[in-house]
Amino acid sequence: MKNRCRTPWVALLLVASSQMPLSPAAEGGARHDRAAFLDGYVIEKVADTGTPVPGGAGTFVALGTPSIGGGTVAFRGDGADGQQGVYALREGALAAVADLDTPAPGGPAPFTRFGPASLDGEVSVSSEGTVAFIGQSLNRIGIYTNAGSPLSLLVDDTFATPGLAGATFANFFHISHDGGQVALTAVSDGFHQGLYLAGGSTLSIVADSNTLMPGRALPFSDFGLSGPGGRPSLHAGEVAFIGSGGHPYAGVYRYGAGALSTIADQDTPVPGGRTTFAAFSEPDIHAGEVVFRSNGIYRAGAGGLARVARGLDEGVAGFAYAYGPPAIEDGQVVFDRQLRYVIQPYLAWLLRVGIYTRAEGALRTVVDSSRASRIDGKRVKEVMSGKEALSGGVFAFKAVFSDGSHGVYVARPAVGDAVGRRGRRSAAAAVFPQEG
Repeated sequence: MKNRCRTPWVALLLVASSQMPLSPAAEGGARHDRAAFLDGYVIEKVADTGTPVPGGAGTFVALGTPSIGGGTVAFRGDGADGQQGVYALREGALAAVADLDTPAPGGPAPFTRFGPASLDGEVSVSSEGTVAFIGQSLNRIGIYTNAGSPLSLLVDDTFATPGLAGATFANFFHISHDGGQVALTAVSDGFHQGLYLAGGSTLSIVADSNTLMPGRALPFSDFGLSGPGGRPSLHAGEVAFIGSGGHPYAGVYRYGAGALSTIADQDTPVPGGRTTFAAFSEPDIHAGEVVFRSNGIYRAGAGGLARVARGLDEGVAGFAYAYGPPAIEDGQVVFDRQLRYVIQPYLAWLLRVGIYTRAEGALRTVVDSSRASRIDGKRVKEVMSGKEALSGGVFAFKAVFSDGSHGVYVARPAVGDAVGRRGRRSAAAAVFPQEG
């Protein structure tokens, strides 16, 4: 009881101490802005609402949360007058992967829609740097990649649904791209849900509405199609995903070598807590380690299940955290987090938004919305990262500013004199060269 009474005061002290001024940004705009609190990193702009639309007219009016991998940063972007496309920065050049003038593979008609720019989960970059995306053309929806020349089809709604006789895919929801494959969630005729692997000439089931949940005589009934929390994660042939068989049977699951296993479910005790998990979303997998969101952020690896960042009960008045999707690479975890003061359910005061990384036990701020935090000389109001926000030590994120503009950025290890005590050049620095 004493600890509960003290919590708001302790949190208030933490908030006040974190408002300490940052080091002034170096001259030269976003490509030289020092990342807030993260020593040895600089922030570079990929594109913002002042950037000309490649192959289009005018500048971007909306940009989605980026995906990064293999030296490529990709995102959904919109221009004025209905312009839509998937765009990517690679080797210093920003270009359209596909837009409304691009013919969809398999037919002469161009793409007609790519989904809302605000919807995370429809663009994915592999560890090799190729981009996969969901696109629509006349009477057709499919998943495409730029691994072919210029584009190739992985799967569309003319494909037969594996394991469901006489049915074809009806719609696609979330994707994750790696190793020439894409993990995808889809619905087929009769609202049959499933998670599948597509690549080359192969199409196989990871799990669907006929698959029994690991350790239970109950089939999966839902794969999180209704929200971004259900996006699967694919790396090196392994898939992490959210699945449900109806309350109280839901969890985070792993698929590898043709077998399913449970990472955590609603019977799993929360590490360091007194209860079991209640809900799950946003899993990411890399080199056998899985990170996911469930109020807080948790990681599962060879050492078992551990807490990365703790959440607080948002149903009780006081300070509370709300998390975005986490990403993991080589043991390092990155996620965005909101700090709010909850007055009562559904009424809260937003105090701070930031992107944080935990590696070697330390939690550090990449960039946040403190008063001293500036990118391109503009005050940061909100920042968002996705579950594909980390590659080669480079963080990709979206920032919204107090003047209403927004953009896609990366925070990467600095080079040369700007490195400070880090003092070494990374592979990422070659992809995002510092302007001299």
